[in-house]
Amino acid sequence: MSTRDDIARASVPDFLIADGEMGASMRGHAWASSPLGLPTSWPQPLKTLVSVMLGSNQPMFVAWGWERTLLYNDAYSEILADKHPSALGRDFLEVWSEIRPELVPIVEEAYAGRPVQMDDITLIMLRKGFPEETHFSFSYTPVRDESGAVAGFFCPCLEITEQVLSDRRRTFRLALEERLRDLADPIDIVSAASEALGLHMNVAQVAYAEVDADGETVSIEREWNSGAMASNAGRHRLVDFGPAFAADLMRGERVAIADVRQDPRTSSPEALSAFAKLSIASFLNIPLVKAGRLVAVLAIHNLIPRTWSADEIGLVEEFAERIRAAVEQARAEAHLQETSRRLSALLDNASVSIFLMDSDHRCQYMNPAAEALTGFSLDETRGNHLHDVIHHTRPDGSRYPSHECPIDGVSPSVGRQQGEEVFVHKSGRFIPVAFTASPVRNEAGEPIGTVIEVQDMTEQKAAEAELQENRARLQKSLSQAERKAAEMQAVLESMPDAVYIGTGEGITLANQHALDQLGFTSREELNRRVAALAEEIETRDAETGVLISVEGQAFTRAFRGERIVQNVRVRHRLTGEDRVVRCAAAPVTVDGHVIAAVAVNTDITDAKRGEAALRESEARFRDIADAAPVLIWISDTTKACTWFNRPWLEFTGRTMEEEYGYGWAEGVHADDFDRCVSTYNAAFDNREPFRMDYRLRQHDGTYRILDDVGVPRFAEDGTFLGYIGACTDVTDARRAEEDLRELADTLESRVTERTVELEQAHEQLRQSQKLEAMGALTGGVAHDFNNLLTPIVGSLDLLQRRSLGGEREQRLIAGAIQSADRAKTLVQRLLAFARRQPLQASAVDIRRLVEGMADLLGSTTGPQVRVVVEVAEDLPPAKADPNQLEMALLNLGVNARDAMPNGGTLRISATRESIRAPRGDLRRGHYVRLSVADTGMGMDEATLARAVEPFFSTKGIGKGTGLGLSMAHGLAAQLGGALIIQSRPEVGTNVELWLPISAVVAGIEDISSVSSSLGEAHGLALLVDDEEFVRESTADMLEEFGYQVRQATSGEAALALVSQGLVPDLLVSDHLMPGLSGVDLARRLRETLPHLPVLIVSGYAEAEGIAPDLPRLTKPFRSAELEACLAAIKTH
Repeated sequence: MSTRDDIARASVPDFLIADGEMGASMRGHAWASSPLGLPTSWPQPLKTLVSVMLGSNQPMFVAWGWERTLLYNDAYSEILADKHPSALGRDFLEVWSEIRPELVPIVEEAYAGRPVQMDDITLIMLRKGFPEETHFSFSYTPVRDESGAVAGFFCPCLEITEQVLSDRRRTFRLALEERLRDLADPIDIVSAASEALGLHMNVAQVAYAEVDADGETVSIEREWNSGAMASNAGRHRLVDFGPAFAADLMRGERVAIADVRQDPRTSSPEALSAFAKLSIASFLNIPLVKAGRLVAVLAIHNLIPRTWSADEIGLVEEFAERIRAAVEQARAEAHLQETSRRLSALLDNASVSIFLMDSDHRCQYMNPAAEALTGFSLDETRGNHLHDVIHHTRPDGSRYPSHECPIDGVSPSVGRQQGEEVFVHKSGRFIPVAFTASPVRNEAGEPIGTVIEVQDMTEQKAAEAELQENRARLQKSLSQAERKAAEMQAVLESMPDAVYIGTGEGITLANQHALDQLGFTSREELNRRVAALAEEIETRDAETGVLISVEGQAFTRAFRGERIVQNVRVRHRLTGEDRVVRCAAAPVTVDGHVIAAVAVNTDITDAKRGEAALRESEARFRDIADAAPVLIWISDTTKACTWFNRPWLEFTGRTMEEEYGYGWAEGVHADDFDRCVSTYNAAFDNREPFRMDYRLRQHDGTYRILDDVGVPRFAEDGTFLGYIGACTDVTDARRAEEDLRELADTLESRVTERTVELEQAHEQLRQSQKLEAMGALTGGVAHDFNNLLTPIVGSLDLLQRRSLGGEREQRLIAGAIQSADRAKTLVQRLLAFARRQPLQASAVDIRRLVEGMADLLGSTTGPQVRVVVEVAEDLPPAKADPNQLEMALLNLGVNARDAMPNGGTLRISATRESIRAPRGDLRRGHYVRLSVADTGMGMDEATLARAVEPFFSTKGIGKGTGLGLSMAHGLAAQLGGALIIQSRPEVGTNVELWLPISAVVAGIEDISSVSSSLGEAHGLALLVDDEEFVRESTADMLEEFGYQVRQATSGEAALALVSQGLVPDLLVSDHLMPGLSGVDLARRLRETLPHLPVLIVSGYAEAEGIAPDLPRLTKPFRSAELEACLAAIKTH
C-alpha cells in the first residue's frame, strides 16, 4: 500500500476502512448533509453493523433512524442493479418505491422491535428499467441504540428468484407434457400448448404460425390470447412487419423485440402500422427450420414493451420444438390412417400377404391373404407388434426376443428393405416367408410407416433349412457384435482420456476426447490409413523434440505386439497448439494373433508444467537449505526421513541413499537411541513440535552432540505432510558446561555466582546461534518470495489500473492484489525477524503514535479488555520505523488479548530511561521504554525461554504465525535497542521495547515518504535483473511511464551494452546478482557517466552493501511506488 493510501485511510474512521467499492463509496459520501451526520458521530451499534456488513460477502443492508437511511455492502449493490449507487444514504422505502406497499408492514414490525423472517416473498421490482418478478429470503432484525430504543434494522438477504422460477418451469414442463400426451388433433395440440405457455409467461397472445410454400406468408389457424388482444388468426406477410425482421426469421434466427418502436428492424412507419393493427408492442418469435427451410414460427406477443430474458427465450425455443414435433406426429398418424383406409380396398384382393405398420411398428392393417397365411384376423393383430402375434416363438419352442426380429427392426426412416423370416401360424405351425418392407411417406416426403409384403416360402425353404439355420446364427452374432460395439463406444466415451482402437488401415473406434485432442470433427475422418493420418498430425518426442516416424509411434508399434508407453508432443491438427501427451498403446490379440491396437492418450501438459515449477521450487529450497549452517532433515507421513541437506551428509560422511528412511538412526549413539526414537515417535503421533539432543556419529567415527528441533509440516488445507527439523552441533558448548560443572565441584562457593553467569552466557550464545541460523534461512526464503511476488504484484497492479474486464474481473483482480499484499506483509515479518527488513528509521513521537493506536487496539481487543494508556508528557522522540513499530505494537496487543480470554486490563506505557552500565543486550545510552502489560495467564519459565523463537506459538494451529514476538525482537535489535519480557503464571506478562532516543526532532518527513508524480518521462532506461519475470514486469511499468527500455540479464551484460555505444538516461538494477552486484555496476557506469540517475532494487531488502547515496526500492512494488522513487531521483 502506498503512503498516499495510508494517509487517506488514516483520515476516516476505522470501521469504514474496508476494501471494495462500497467501502470507498461510504468513505467519500457527503454524510454531513444526511440525517446520519458525520461517521465519527454515528452510534457505536451502527458503526459495528457497518464494519461487519462491509466485511461480508453476503448481501446485507442497514436502515437507520426514522428516516430509514440506507447503508449496504458490495453484494447488496448487485441486487439494487440500476438503483446503485444513488441508493446510498437515501430513504430505504423511497429507493424501493415500487414495492413500498409490500415493505411498509414489515418495516413497521422491525421498528416496533419485533424481528421478521421471510423465507420466500414475491416482489415486482423495477431495478433494470422494466418490471421484474423477484423472490427473496431475508430477515429484518431490530437494532437498538445505546439508550435501548430501536434505531433501525439490519437485514442479511438472499435472492432466490432463479430457484423459484426454475421450480416453476419444471412444474410447467411436466404439466404441459401430461396435457399434450392424449391429444391427437394438431389444432388441439397447438391450442393447448399456446394456452399453457401464455399463462405461464403472463403474455397477451401466443400463436403458432405455419409458413406457406412461398416462404413469405404465414398462416395462423388458431391462437391463444388473454382477452386483451384481438385475434390474429389468418394470413400475414412477414415483410409487412419490417424487411430486416423478415430476413432474420428467414435465416432461422430468433427475433426478440423489447419495444417495436425502438428496434431498427421494426420501427419503420409501415412496420409500426402493421404492429398497431394487431396491438403488438413487443414480441418474441422462434423460427422452426426443417431441411434448411423456415416451416413455422412460434410467436409470443405482448401489449406493452417487455424485455425478454435469456431464460424465457430458452423456454420458448424448447417448447417450439416440442409443439412442432407433436403437431407433425399427429399429422403423420392421421395421414397413415387415411392411407390405410385407401389401401384397404386395393389390398383386400391382393394375392400376397400385406401388412401396414405405423411408425412404432404396430400393425394397422393386414389383407385377407395375410389372414390366411397366419390364421389370425385383423382384429387380433391391429395395434400389436407383428412380432408379438406371429413371430414370438422359435421353431424349437423357445421365446424369440423382439430385438432379434428383423421385421420388427425395420425402420421407416430408411429405404426399401427385403428379407426372410419364419412366422408362427395360429395353430403353432411354422411358416418360412420372404418379406419386402417399404416406407410410407406423407405429402412432405417424410416417413410415417411401413408396408410389408410377405410371400410364403414353405416349399422353397424346405430345401434351404440348413442354410437358413446358419443365417439365423449369423444374424444373432451380428446383432450381438453391434451391441457390443455400441457398449464399447459408451465405455470409451465415459473415459476421461483420449482412447482410439484400430489397425494400420484406419481407426475404427474413438471417443470424443480423441477427436478433440487430435483435431478431427468426425470419426469417419480417422478411418484412414495410419500413415496418412501421421502426415497431418505432427508427433515429436516430448523430451528431445525429435520427430517420430510412423513406424516409431506407439500405436504402430502395438501392431507388432509391443506394449509401450511414450511421452510425446502432439501438434493439434487445426489450431497448431502443442500438447504433451502420455500415449499408452497395446496390441489386441485373438488366438495369439494381433488383430488391432488400442491407445490411451493422457494429456499431461499441465502436469509437466507443474512438475517443472515444483522442481524449481524444490531446487531453490535445497540451495537455501544446503547453504544453512545447520543440519536439516525432512520426513514424510510414515515417519521415514526422505531428505537431508548437504551439511548433514558432510557431517555423517554418508550418502542420501544410506541415510534415507531410517538409515540415519544407524549413526545415533546406542545409549541415546531408545530415548531419541521414543521422543520422535511421541511428538510425531501427537503432531507436536519437539526438541531433544543426542549423539550422532561424525564421518571420522567420533560422536558429536546435536540439539535437534523438529516441527510438523501442514499443507494449506491442513493436511499433515510430515516433519522438518534442524540440528545444531552443541558439543563444544556441552563440553564447556561439563568443564564448568567440574570446576564448580572443586572451587569454593565464592565462584558459584560467576559460574551461573557463564552458564547463562553460553545459553544466550546457543540461542543466538540458532536464531542467526534460522534468520539466515528465513531471510533467504523471504528474498525468493519477494522475487516471486514482484511480477505478480506488478501484473495485477497493471490490470487494475487499466480497468481490464468487467466488474466481476475487477473484483477478482482486487482480491488477488489483497492476497499479494498479505503475502508481502508476511515476507516483511520474516525479514523483520531475520533482521533483513530495511528500516525507514526516523524520529518518532511515541506519545502521538501510541495515542493514535489506542482506538485500533481497543476495537481489536474487544469490550472485555480495558485499554489504559500512560505516556509521559515530556517524552523525547525515539529512533524507530513508525510502520514497523505500529505493527509490533498491534501484535503485542493481540497477544495480550489472547492471553486474557475472560477479560482484563491492557496497559500501554512509555517512559524515558537511561542505562549507565551495559545490561544484557542493552548498551549504555538513553532510551524510550515502551511497555505493553496485561493481566492474563502469563508464561512459565519454559515458555518464556522460547517466547521469541520464530514460529513458536501456544495458540494452536491456524491461530497464530509465531512471528509476532520474533519480529518485535528483530525490530528492537536493528534499531540498537532490546526486547525484554517479564511474566508470571496467573499474574500477567509485561513486554518492554527499549528504543534509542533520536537526535532528530520528530515530524520532519523523509523525502521517500512524500508522494511524488513522475509526470511524462522521456529517455532510455537500462533495466538489469537476473530474474526474467521480474525484469519483464518492471519493463512494462517503465514503458508505461514513457521510457524506452533496454534489458540486460546481468551487470556484465549491461556493461557490454554501454561499451557498444548505449547511453542510458536512467539505470534500474537488481542488487544481488551473479557476478557484478547492482552497486558495483552503478559505480562502474558512473565512472564514465557521472550524472547517471540510479535506482537499486532488491528482493533481499537489506541495506548492507548499498551506498547511502544510491536510492533503493524493495521488492515487491507497485507502479505507483516505482514512479514515486523515480520522481524523487528526478527532483534531487
